[in-house]
Amino acid sequence: MNVMKDMGLVKESEPFRRLLCQGMIIKDGAKMSKSKGNIVDPLAIINKYGADVLRLFILFAAPPEVDLEWSDEGIEGAHRFLNRVWRFVKQCKMSKRSKETEDKKMQRKIHQTIKKVTEDIEKFRFNTAIAGIMELLNAAGQSPAKEVLEIIVLLLAPFVPHFCEECWSLLGNKPSIFNHRWPSYNPELIKEKDVLIVIQVDGRLRDKLSIPSGTEEEVVKELVLAREKVQRWLQNRKIEKVIFLPDRLVNIVTSS
Repeated sequence: MNVMKDMGLVKESEPFRRLLCQGMIIKDGAKMSKSKGNIVDPLAIINKYGADVLRLFILFAAPPEVDLEWSDEGIEGAHRFLNRVWRFVKQCKMSKRSKETEDKKMQRKIHQTIKKVTEDIEKFRFNTAIAGIMELLNAAGQSPAKEVLEIIVLLLAPFVPHFCEECWSLLGNKPSIFNHRWPSYNPELIKEKDVLIVIQVDGRLRDKLSIPSGTEEEVVKELVLAREKVQRWLQNRKIEKVIFLPDRLVNIVTSS
């Protein structure tokens, strides 16, 4: 391509902007192949579980660029997860459950999950995107609101399209789920109200402090240095510097 560009035949130096090389599927310690006789017939899996279960397992079991170890238990796990979603969707249709959740903690989790899944898909981190959706379902409890189920189904749709099309229809939505826009998140809603700051002196844990998320650095330092536990460890020592990681950690480096 570089030669063709130098000749003026093309404008680009590479035929693509990003390259993703997928890993192999491993079974019984070796690459799955006909010559090794360790092939798993995908049609048998599809006939028993459906194409979406197989697709979900492959995308969830490992990052796409890493070799995937075949696991019959993994197939069963993907099947159980989709069955759980399906059961909640059917329960929602038959009940007079609230469409929206008023739980602020749940609202925050919804928007955090939308952000995570959106970013993970863009970076081809399909396994962690699916894990995030599973966490959202677990956080929703045994009676998820319709709003939560709709978000879960929308986020799952790129991975298990046929399954999600059925769920979307069962939840009373028309037309196709793939005509619906991708969910967006509110940056204000994803912020944790309070965070736990770890306080270290010379790299060792000495205290913890709960403060509002996003508190300015100087304010955090003042609060930390005023704490009795911290002052005990600073006696007869000189503060060389204070390392600050927003919403996470303050490490006070001292010398004698």
